[in-house]
Amino acid sequence: MGSMVEHRTLTVISWLRAARLITEQDQRYFFGALPMATPVLNYNSVAEPLLPRRFNLEEYEIVAGRAHSAQRSITYEIDRGKLDRANSMHETLTNLVAEKIRQAGGIPKRNPLIDLATQIGRERFIFEIKTTPTSTVRAQVRKGISQLYEYRYLQHMPDAKLVLVTEQALPSTLRWMGDYLIKDRGILLVWDGDSRTLRCSDDVRQALGFLLC
Repeated sequence: MGSMVEHRTLTVISWLRAARLITEQDQRYFFGALPMATPVLNYNSVAEPLLPRRFNLEEYEIVAGRAHSAQRSITYEIDRGKLDRANSMHETLTNLVAEKIRQAGGIPKRNPLIDLATQIGRERFIFEIKTTPTSTVRAQVRKGISQLYEYRYLQHMPDAKLVLVTEQALPSTLRWMGDYLIKDRGILLVWDGDSRTLRCSDDVRQALGFLLC
C-alpha cells in the first residue's frame, strides 16, 4: 500500500511540475502562479489549513479539531455563505480582489467558509467580502467583523491580517465605524472604486498596497 501511495504521489508531483504549477525548493514544493482559467484555488474542506506556515501534521490537526468542535456553527455559516456567493456583486468583488492578489504574485484561495485568503511575502491575509446595500450597511459590516475573527481562529492563523471588502465606501453617518474597524479592531477596510480598482483610507494603504495597483 505504501509503495502505491508513494508512486501515485510522485506521479501527481511530476504532472504538476511539468505543468509548471509547482516548484521545488529545499525538498519542499510550492505552488506558482495559477493558470488564467483558474481565478481562485478552491478548497472543499474547512478542516484543511488554507495557508499553513510549517506544513506539519500539528497544523492540520489543530484546524481539523477546531472545525470539528464548531461543526454546527460552520454548517450555518456555509449555508449563509452560499447565499452571499450567489449574489453577482459578491462574485464581482471576489474576482476583483482575486485578480489583484494574482497580479501581486499571490495565490487567491477559498473554502466554503472563507471568501479569500492569500500570502504575500511573509504576510497572510483573510478577506471577507460584503455587499453593502444602503439599508443593511451597518449589519453587514458587523457581521463581517465577527466572521473574520472566527475564521482566523478556525484556521489557526493568529498573525493573519483581516481585511473587510465592501462594495462601496461607508456613508458619512458611519464614518466612525471605519475608524472603529481600523483603529480599534485592527481590521483593514477596502472598498470597490469602479469595478476595476480598490480604494482604502491612508491608514491602511501601506498594508494593502498590493490591492491598489
